[in-house]
Amino acid sequence: MAGLAATSSRARVTNALQHAKGEISVTVEEGERFLRISVGTDDGDIPDTALRPAHTMDECGRGLNIVDAFSENWGVTDGRVWCTISHSLMGAVDA
Repeated sequence: MAGLAATSSRARVTNALQHAKGEISVTVEEGERFLRISVGTDDGDIPDTALRPAHTMDECGRGLNIVDAFSENWGVTDGRVWCTISHSLMGAVDA
């Protein structure tokens, strides 16, 4: 469970570190069936969340594609990028 959640969080925190001007916050909420992770900044910027293909030699650009592949759903609410990951998926990937 920890590996998939950490990978998903790392992708969004890295993006925030590269592009944000303010402080970064990470929130993790565990529900009965899902883990919800959100990353935001206090600078009020709405992050660019367009999925783009990353080419083999690209050094960056895969973060949201990773989030999209392993999340039940994801989006942006109040300037925070969030995703939900099911406990069943986390158990299958981390086993």
